[in-house]
Amino acid sequence: MFQIASAVIGVSQDMIAQLKMLGADAKKLHLITYGPDPDSFKYRDCSTNANIFLAAGRFCDTKNPHLTILAFQKVLKSVPDAKLIMAGGDENLLNVCINLSHALSLTDKIDFCGVLTAEQIYQRMIKSLAFVQHSATTIDGEKEGTPVAIIEAGASGLPVIATRHGGIKDVVPDEETGLLSDEYDIDTMAANMVRIANDRTLAKRLGLAASERVNKHFTMKQYIDKLNEVIEMVVKK
Repeated sequence: MFQIASAVIGVSQDMIAQLKMLGADAKKLHLITYGPDPDSFKYRDCSTNANIFLAAGRFCDTKNPHLTILAFQKVLKSVPDAKLIMAGGDENLLNVCINLSHALSLTDKIDFCGVLTAEQIYQRMIKSLAFVQHSATTIDGEKEGTPVAIIEAGASGLPVIATRHGGIKDVVPDEETGLLSDEYDIDTMAANMVRIANDRTLAKRLGLAASERVNKHFTMKQYIDKLNEVIEMVVKK
């Protein structure tokens, strides 16, 4: 594929590095990050919202929703009124997560709301305090690109509490637009969630910075324009 392709697109710095390691010609590589429609995910100050943490995405191994639940359980020791909303489809870990919530007696604290439309996701975002996701590399080496929901959350004004994984690091500079922990470090993730709940000034600063960063670097228009540039370049050659 690397020999035949005229151009190879990576959606994150991490993916570009992996492609180089696998043997891709650096001259053929192009970093093009996608993003949401700014009109669909508009900024709101979410710092005064209740202690609601939102997770949205497939219940799959790379997103590790069960680890988000384990981190959330620790949060409740310091923030007993906290709630966790988990939106997403019936992937292989959904039943695991539902069973885990029962085993940990968290059924009244976690809302498994199923698959939502983009508008429904946005309505959940603007009523939440922060977005959470514990992405991690699987035992088979599988990684995420750049999770779309994290970009949408930032555009909506939510501070993102996530892991140093894949393209998340590109969208969420630690302490600037969100708070990051290492993969599988649920203790630090929990501490970051508690920190946001207890420091609304920080939540407001991170959320505003997140929206500004997404609207500057991660928009649908930029994605399409850059993609068109690469296609035109390849066709002309």
